[in-house]
Amino acid sequence: MSRDQLLEAIRTGVLAEVKQMVQEHPQCVETGKEEKTTRVITAAYKWKKEILDELLSQRPNLTFFEAVIAGEVEKVAVFLQQHPERMNEMSRDGWTPLHLASFFGHVELVRFLLKKGADVRAISRNQMANQPLHAAIAGGVEEVALLLLKHGARVNTPQHLGYTPLHVAVLTGSTVLVKRLLEWGADPSVHTDEGKTALDLAMENGKQEVLDLLRVR
Repeated sequence: MSRDQLLEAIRTGVLAEVKQMVQEHPQCVETGKEEKTTRVITAAYKWKKEILDELLSQRPNLTFFEAVIAGEVEKVAVFLQQHPERMNEMSRDGWTPLHLASFFGHVELVRFLLKKGADVRAISRNQMANQPLHAAIAGGVEEVALLLLKHGARVNTPQHLGYTPLHVAVLTGSTVLVKRLLEWGADPSVHTDEGKTALDLAMENGKQEVLDLLRVR
């Protein structure tokens, strides 16, 4: 069995197939030297929690970014104790540990990284060109977003195509996050590169609660 077959099973989300593969061929969980990602990271990005848990059970020695994506605070702490310079290191796809922890909603890991001095305003080195706050909003975890705001995240900094965190929150349809961002000074009049305000996006999405919040501003 090849690593590609396991990767395809992860992407399609067939848990029973993944279990059988990793039990019969545990070496396939490992990553080839020329590969750009790992099976653990792929499962996380596909939001396949049961599959991710299965892979983690077969792979105790995680890489640094696997530990971050899995929310393993203690393992991340060990990595950073040995290599503190990795605190703001970019992953292969251009994210810092804080971006990834924020996106995947790992509250305690975000708290730990911020305490240790992670750059809350770091801009990703990829097409999105965003900060951890954008990632947190996309991930949808209010507590993470609030932690970042309390540690100095810029509420109106745009990402790719001029989208501010408020634009992203509107696109997700999260009334709670829209409300929190407005409370922290998000400017609903900011336009994207296409000339759209948060209200314009809300009207396109048609979520009344979000529209009501923006219309009173």
